[in-house]
Amino acid sequence: MPTKISWSGALALDPASFVFQAAPTDMINTEAIAQYMKKYGMKKIGVVAATDASGEVGVTSVKTVFPAAGIQYKLDRIDFASRDGVCRDNFDLDCRRFRRKPR
Repeated sequence: MPTKISWSGALALDPASFVFQAAPTDMINTEAIAQYMKKYGMKKIGVVAATDASGEVGVTSVKTVFPAAGIQYKLDRIDFASRDGVCRDNFDLDCRRFRRKPR
C-alpha cells in the first residue's frame, strides 16, 4: 500500500487517505495557544505573520480561533522578500529588532 508523509502543517489532509502528517496543522497549534491563554487569563495577543503562503495559513488560523475564544489580537505582516525586515500593517514595528544580535 503506497503511503506518503507530509511535513507541512499547512495542509488539511483527508483522513481516509494514506497520506500522513508529521506536524500538527497551524489550526491545531493556534487552538493550543488559545487554550493556554485562556487557562492563564490572557486576553490579548500580538501576531506577526509572513506575507508568504505559510503566513497566510497562520492568518486564517488567527482570524478563526482567537475571536471564537474571546481573545483580542493585533496582526501585522512582514515581507521577508523586501529584505528590509519592516512590518507592514498595524504595529508600526521595526521587526529587525527581533533578530539575534551578532556576538
